[in-house]
Amino acid sequence: MCTKVEWRSEARSRGQAFITSFRSEYSTEIETLWVEFTVLFDERRKREKCSPTKIYNALSIEINLNSATLASFYRHQRAPQTTSLDKIEAWVEKENWKKDNSIIISGSSSSINRNNLLSSSNIILDDNNNDS
Repeated sequence: MCTKVEWRSEARSRGQAFITSFRSEYSTEIETLWVEFTVLFDERRKREKCSPTKIYNALSIEINLNSATLASFYRHQRAPQTTSLDKIEAWVEKENWKKDNSIIISGSSSSINRNNLLSSSNIILDDNNNDS
């Protein structure tokens, strides 16, 4: 007969094995999307100091998905349908684009000038390549 501690330990071990095997069913693309989604979700939750439920509700409006679908995906419980994954992927890309642009805008003027010079030289190189 097992003690309570032994039983809990064994149950946790079996649960961990189930989670590991379940996660392996996700494709690499879905795993990557899940990681990016959870990072963005956690950053937003920290920034807005809200409960997960409030963020799920806000995102469900932004992404146009049910908040339960988002919660299940965040918790890595099951992979959503392809159409839901497409919506989540579009939101992740939009959020990453916003983050990248805010970094450029908030950067020093010298980095902005360097970026402008690099993009200007690319345009010149492109024009020169077209003339040849």
